[in-house]
Formats: sequence, structure tokens, C-alpha cells
Amino acid sequence: MKTLFSQLSWSHFQRVLKVSNENARIYYLKEAAENTWSVRTLDRNIFTLYYDRLIASADKELIEKEMTKNKPNATKSQRFYKKSHGFRISQSANK
Repeated sequence: MKTLFSQLSWSHFQRVLKVSNENARIYYLKEAAENTWSVRTLDRNIFTLYYDRLIASADKELIEKEMTKNKPNATKSQRFYKKSHGFRISQSANK
């Protein structure tokens, strides 16, 4: 059984190390792993102080909806398909 944090890349950890609040660091790591946040999504949430706004907000659902509204539309499988499809095209062009 894998640990939750083993799902994250080294880049995720590098970004979170810049956060000074220990509780925020743990929150960002946990959320990134559970919700399969990309490094770009993690960067955006750190930059917009998502954790601080969530803690300070009386209406936490509003903040959570705002975060999910700004999520990229492509799923992991769609991004994988695009990457692998592009690789096949470039491979066949070189033959």
C-alpha cells in the first residue's frame, strides 16, 4: 500500500517547502495528493493563499467552489492521451 505522499512529485514538495506556515504545508500536501493536483494547480493555490482564505472564511463552501471552478478541464487521462498521441506523431514524422 502506497502512502498518500508517494503520489506527489519532488516538484510538489519543493513548492510546499516555500510555505512558512507548517499547518498550511501539511494541508497543501494532503490536498494535492488526495485531489491529484498538478504542480501548476498547487502553485496557484499557494499563490492565492487558498489555505489562509479557507481558514479565515465563514463560508468555506464558497472558497471551495471557487477553487474547483478554476480547475483545468483536462483530466489525467486526457493529458496522457495528448502527450502520447503527440509523441506518436513526432515518431512517425522522423521515419
